[in-house]
Amino acid sequence: GIALAPASQSPTARAEARAIEAAINEILDRENLEPYVIVRRAYPVTSEEQAERTGQRLGASIVVWKTEQRDDPIAGEHHLTVLGANVTPIELAPMSVMLLMSTRDSLVVRGVSTPQGNEASPLSTQVIAPVSVGFACLALGQPRLAAVQFQNASRVSGLPTAVQRSLHNHMGTALLFAERPDL
Repeated sequence: GIALAPASQSPTARAEARAIEAAINEILDRENLEPYVIVRRAYPVTSEEQAERTGQRLGASIVVWKTEQRDDPIAGEHHLTVLGANVTPIELAPMSVMLLMSTRDSLVVRGVSTPQGNEASPLSTQVIAPVSVGFACLALGQPRLAAVQFQNASRVSGLPTAVQRSLHNHMGTALLFAERPDL
């Protein structure tokens, strides 16, 4: 599952979390995955450790959360903490173990909400939502769908180079899970 935590209890932060949830649910619906992935709302998270505890407590393998700057609640960083997406049984072949270990990750995307505060930033709905679904697809044993989600997110303009590299690596990992490194 996916746990979704707003940056704070403010109306703006909760509206942005709802927009991310709607984007995730839209992707799940489009890919016919809604019966298999549960999106749960959580309280605000302020650290990686708290995100991991929240994910474990809610039974989620992915935790989406955001930190805000105190002096500027519009700017902030979106975090996506993956506790290990492949929860399906694996054989202990070295390649499977290596791929499983590579799914435990944290992605940070700096984003800016709209000044009106009533919409999510494009990065949250066009990057964080598909990447969340991508990791959920890995957990479901659907690595090709995961690769498509990572690829869709990497096509968003304005992404920092480090984020693009990370998304490219996640897409490669998904293709290795699919035993299709040639794609």
